[in-house]
Amino acid sequence: MVQAKARAGDRVTTNPPYGYLKDPSNPKNWIIDPVASKVVKRIFQEAKSGKSLSEIAKGLENDKIFKPDRHRIEIGLKSISSSPNVETLPYFWTRETLSAILGREEYLGHTVNLRTRTKSYKDKRKVDNSKEDWLVFKNTHEAIIDQETFDIVQKMRSHKRSNQRYKNRSGHENLFAGLVFCGTCGRKHYFCPQEKNGLNHDHYKCSGYRKPIDGCENPHYIQKSALIEIVSGKLRQTIQEVHFDQETFLKKIEQQSQAQFCKDSKRQQLQLQKDEYRSKEIDSIIQKLYEDNLLGKISDERFVKLSQSYEEEQKQLQTSISDLTEKLAKQQEDSLNISKFMARILKYTELPELTVEIVNELIDKIVIHKPTGTKRNRIIQIDIYYNFIGKLNNEKSEPNDLAR
Repeated sequence: MVQAKARAGDRVTTNPPYGYLKDPSNPKNWIIDPVASKVVKRIFQEAKSGKSLSEIAKGLENDKIFKPDRHRIEIGLKSISSSPNVETLPYFWTRETLSAILGREEYLGHTVNLRTRTKSYKDKRKVDNSKEDWLVFKNTHEAIIDQETFDIVQKMRSHKRSNQRYKNRSGHENLFAGLVFCGTCGRKHYFCPQEKNGLNHDHYKCSGYRKPIDGCENPHYIQKSALIEIVSGKLRQTIQEVHFDQETFLKKIEQQSQAQFCKDSKRQQLQLQKDEYRSKEIDSIIQKLYEDNLLGKISDERFVKLSQSYEEEQKQLQTSISDLTEKLAKQQEDSLNISKFMARILKYTELPELTVEIVNELIDKIVIHKPTGTKRNRIIQIDIYYNFIGKLNNEKSEPNDLAR
């Protein structure tokens, strides 16, 4: 019964998530809780600004914001939890509670069913389903969080942002968490906070360097301060270019996007056609093998062996076809996402200081290449890939004596 309702799009949760209430006129509908929804927005905004879960929790506690279970009691509903902490610690927000809130697609206005299941018909304990097994029905109620904010927060949550030794120490924030990559081996750069004689020596270095197996040949590192200076300069240049002549800039990135799209699309279209043709060819081969087996031209053992081999090849082809179809669809979508980038970049008329929020809003990744030259003539190429549009073609290498 529950499975049928879930698949039909009916909500199967007993209580709506924090931020929503049941509609008194129709309990099947959710309406926005005017108090809790503001707290949800605050939590997402603070996460987007780079605050850790602990910092967000501390702020809520300091401002005496009731945690979800206590809030239910305050508005006359029954508490879901039986813990005595609901009464004794009404403002104590846990990292787990905040993490659960930040991961809920319900705040986008969607119904999400089958997040959990019981172990068996005898064992009623709940276990989490993999995300692939969730059933998501979009736009079923009013959203609290916009898609852009939600996506940025999920991106930031997927990266480790702090080092335990320097956790919450001013000046040692991991501004580019999860965004810096090695141009030689493609691996992520580790953030290495460091302090010597009272001086900040935070830096990024390739995670593959000095690995005994398949290690990276690129030994360089780049100081965080240098990377901030370079990235800030490139972003300011882009912002100025956009505001100086928006039409010319838009035309340039449209041409660049179209050129890259055509190049990738042509190659992938050819591969897709090749895979589809081979898959159909295998269908004919298996049919012919089946007929030959019926006529006694090949033995049952031989038929099984050959058909299994072809079926395995066809299975791999189907995976390839699915991946290529998805990539082509994404490329088509990305080619239409220029307007999304423009909407983000136009919010900034200047860039006084680089922040975690600005970095994640505008940048997809930063690629650090191996330095060339020596000493004062050392040059390091740093490529910035922007969200939605990728790398701009007019970016140049940077001289930097802080790269190694």
